[in-house]
Amino acid sequence: MHNYKEYKTLIEEMLNEMNLDEAGKLILEYEEIAPMDMDLLTYKYMYFLYGNEWDDALQYALLGVRRYPLNGDMYYNLAYIYELKDNLFSASENYVKAWFIYEYTRDKKLEYLHI
Repeated sequence: MHNYKEYKTLIEEMLNEMNLDEAGKLILEYEEIAPMDMDLLTYKYMYFLYGNEWDDALQYALLGVRRYPLNGDMYYNLAYIYELKDNLFSASENYVKAWFIYEYTRDKKLEYLHI
């Protein structure tokens, strides 16, 4: 399988089903063919988040913000993991950044994320 869309669909399905073993394998395979895909960082973040490995999830959230500083999703991910780790100041700061980017770009996510 070398179709990016197929990989993404399967990875998302496995993550949503909490099938972390299969999701992990697919993420590694996808990384081989698309190492700089922005979604790859989100998949890794979610993989570690769902596996309760919050320190690893935090590292991927931080990397996402560094690589894609104008993407609201990256700030939202970072804010959420900070919130889970009870770092409410950093969580609030990053929720505001996500909100600002969503507002500025008129992203529809702002309506259902309730930032």
